[in-house]
Amino acid sequence: MASINFSDINTDSNNGEYKVGFFSLKNGEEAIVRFVINSIDDFELYTVHPVTVGQASYPNRRVSCLRENPKSDPINMCPLCAKGEKVQQRMYIKMIQYVNDNGRIVPKAVVWDRPAFSYAPQLKSYLDSYGPLTNIVCKIVRQGEGLDTKYTIMPNLNPQMYNEQTYIKDFSDFDDFKVLGTMVMDKSFDEVNQFVMTGNFPQTQANNTSSQSTPMQSMPTQQF
Repeated sequence: MASINFSDINTDSNNGEYKVGFFSLKNGEEAIVRFVINSIDDFELYTVHPVTVGQASYPNRRVSCLRENPKSDPINMCPLCAKGEKVQQRMYIKMIQYVNDNGRIVPKAVVWDRPAFSYAPQLKSYLDSYGPLTNIVCKIVRQGEGLDTKYTIMPNLNPQMYNEQTYIKDFSDFDDFKVLGTMVMDKSFDEVNQFVMTGNFPQTQANNTSSQSTPMQSMPTQQF
């Protein structure tokens, strides 16, 4: 499984149902969030391959690269690498999104799939400036569509307006949740090799690609 450290960024699966979905905004929308990050040790960074899985209900997925270090490990350690498939370094950012439900602020556990090379340094700079990000509330604004999409993060909103009594620190939905094996498929060499040959992973391992409460089709394959 290709989990990577912050210093490596280029300039067994968890089954069951979770209350965690993918974070997404439409053009012009904004969200109030709290990052579930206290240090760079909380960064979830993976080297992945974007794949389209046969006739699956939600075909656009990402699978963990089998090379622990794509810079030095032999290319034949991963059939997708050997085939010349695209490799991406992605950051999976755990957040609490605060949703207004008829005047009541409700915390919702979400994960934001972002390019590691830009978002990891940005969040590290916030850690350096503000300390643990679980202690502050931020705003995310989306502008644009497709490859012209831009997200602006406004850190450390006014703590009197965005106080912990209303914007509570409730991270319980992330208990026992793992990105690898759910949002990022975790496959063996033989499984990946079968995918390269047939376009499908073995059906006996279908539970290794289980979706979250939010459908997997919400995962973008582009680096927006």
